Amino acid sequence: REEIFARGSYGIDRNWTVSALMRRNLEDNRFVEAGAGLTFENECCSVELFLKRRFTDREDAPEDTTVGVQVRLFSLGNNDYTTP
Repeated sequence: REEIFARGSYGIDRNWTVSALMRRNLEDNRFVEAGAGLTFENECCSVELFLKRRFTDREDAPEDTTVGVQVRLFSLGNNDYTTP
């Protein structure tokens, strides 16, 4: 199928970023997937809250919505493997 996909993000300030994505089926003129996120990041961690919606045209596969939080910890432990 013919599709178009777009993803983008915008830094609100030094720590905050908003992002969005979409995928559209050009043959059926329908969205396949859409999503958005809000991320806070500093020198210690990154925390992302996201929402993603998957659309379907099949009756046996219901549409699906995912809401999640992803936490990444930076500099946790010693990454310098050259020193004991």
